Amino acid sequence: MDGATSRLLRGGRKAALAVVLACGACFASDGGSGRLRVEDAWAAATPPGAVTAAAYMTIESPAADRLVAARSSVSRGVELHTHVESGGLLRMAPMAALAVEPGVPAELAPGGDHLMLVGLLRPLVAGEEIVVELEFERAGTREIALPVRDLRTLRDAHDPAAGHDAHAGHDASDAHGAHGAQGGSHGP
Repeated sequence: MDGATSRLLRGGRKAALAVVLACGACFASDGGSGRLRVEDAWAAATPPGAVTAAAYMTIESPAADRLVAARSSVSRGVELHTHVESGGLLRMAPMAALAVEPGVPAELAPGGDHLMLVGLLRPLVAGEEIVVELEFERAGTREIALPVRDLRTLRDAHDPAAGHDAHAGHDASDAHGAHGAQGGSHGP
């Protein structure tokens, strides 16, 4: 190897080391993992005949990102939804994307932002696990397993007096009202 090639290789190693060290500093804000994380993910069980179900989770990232799409083999589609108040009623509205701010957990929770599995191909049964693929603008695609939970049991554990009236804020004439009228596959 001649002197010029040797100097080029040494210079390349130094540049690579500088990149690795710089990236390490970027990821330090996430406890050293430097990765987008999805935690506490779960989907709501559905009664037979339901056409929609909701899924919830917490997303954290050391860098700004956006959840832009989702897919699952248990439904024809997956949409991002939020709740908005209109005329004293909570209504669901689609969202184009969910912003994930650095160091700030993005919560998908009952009564708020959530994933809506649309066109269910079968009921979701409490105790099983389903897979959802999340597509992020920067972090790429992540496949996550979601345990299916009975939302009525969870709600009753927090408020024994809660019953179907917890859905009183939903308008069945809404384009998404069908899932509220079929036993509630999402939160209040």
